Amino acid sequence: PIAEIAKICHDRGVLFHTDAVQAAGKVPVNAAECDADFIAISGHKLHAPKGVGALYIRRGIPFTPLICGGHQEKMRRGGTENVNVEAATELGIPVLSNPAHNANAVAEFTVGLMIAETRNIARGHGALMNGTWRERFANSGVIFELVNQTIGLIGFGTIARLVVKKLQGWDVNVIVYDPYVSENDPDLIKYGCKKVELHELLSTADVVSLHARSSGDKPLLGAEELALLKPSAYLVNTARSYLVDYDALYEILRDGKIRGAALDVFESEPIKADHKMLTLDNVTLTNHRGGDTVNSYSDSPAMLLCEAKKFHEGDFDSVRFWKNKKDTIKK
Repeated sequence: PIAEIAKICHDRGVLFHTDAVQAAGKVPVNAAECDADFIAISGHKLHAPKGVGALYIRRGIPFTPLICGGHQEKMRRGGTENVNVEAATELGIPVLSNPAHNANAVAEFTVGLMIAETRNIARGHGALMNGTWRERFANSGVIFELVNQTIGLIGFGTIARLVVKKLQGWDVNVIVYDPYVSENDPDLIKYGCKKVELHELLSTADVVSLHARSSGDKPLLGAEELALLKPSAYLVNTARSYLVDYDALYEILRDGKIRGAALDVFESEPIKADHKMLTLDNVTLTNHRGGDTVNSYSDSPAMLLCEAKKFHEGDFDSVRFWKNKKDTIKK
């Protein structure tokens, strides 16, 4: 809510103007005369006046910085889907985003899926709801607790680090593959994680969880990589569907070449009623609910304003998620 964002701004010493925000989300012309460092827009159209220091853009607002006249100091949003970053860069406008706003939610969900799949929670629930007291599952007889198991994390960004933090005390071993992370990374050392190459992770982990992005044309885990998984392994994907060749994954699940999988993301959403993953009994499927919490949105302004505070104080090196930093830091 606008009132909450205003309070957060006030607590951090940032001037915030709310009277200028109308119900339709339009900022009237006289807003240009207000002494505001920061304006939040929560409607469906954006008309920003000259003289406004910064804009906080909430989800679902189509936005083109060219209509702003280039006088904004910064633009902030969870992601940059609704921001014309190229145009903003040409105008010298730094764009700060907040992709980590749902990181904790996804991390919690990831750990939940690990348990749900390995311990048949969703399948047991589904059976009871259909009047069946089910006692046999695809992994019956080989259902292990997570204690002493090896968790392999592909990618070691914000979400993966939170997953590791939440797994502290579970007595698991954590191995990490991330070519952009140093072996001396403080969090690797702090949480006792071991950095390994991808082939080692795939061939040794009991649970493999994806927390990466890829700009390549081929999946990070294709048929060749999936073949490295142990027959007892589980795969969890709360990241992006394109990271995995789902056709190849379906085949190894169908043939029992891995024990199971838990998937929250798909190549096309919602999935069709005849999706072949729905025919399998060793997979837990959820409808992209990883980031679906109140906190993901209510905590976002505070998180973003912490980065904005660094920006205002000139602490540019520590500002996270500055989309066009290289091209605007000197402007």
